[in-house]
Amino acid sequence: MREQGLFERCAAVRLYVNDSYHESTTAAADGHLAFSVDKGVDPGSYRVRLDEVESRSGAVQSRAEVGFIVPATVPVDEVARSSHGQGVSQSNLQNCETAGVGLCI
Repeated sequence: MREQGLFERCAAVRLYVNDSYHESTTAAADGHLAFSVDKGVDPGSYRVRLDEVESRSGAVQSRAEVGFIVPATVPVDEVARSSHGQGVSQSNLQNCETAGVGLCI
């Protein structure tokens, strides 16, 4: 599972999966950041949340959350049809970023 986002320059961001803290990072100077969760993502329902926090106090400044389901198996043709029939590609991620979406999954 990989999450990408576009935040304020050098923003402090925390990743939560099903309301459990996973890790923190700082957005790059251009506002981009990415998280990867490589283990422990079994089939089931999940919620991923990114909180932009004030670096000193930890107070939440903005939040983006999305739910998704990891199926037991994913047929190859289903992956090709994902993202409204466009497939998953770098251009889809760029379109999401260009649209000003704070969280792309």
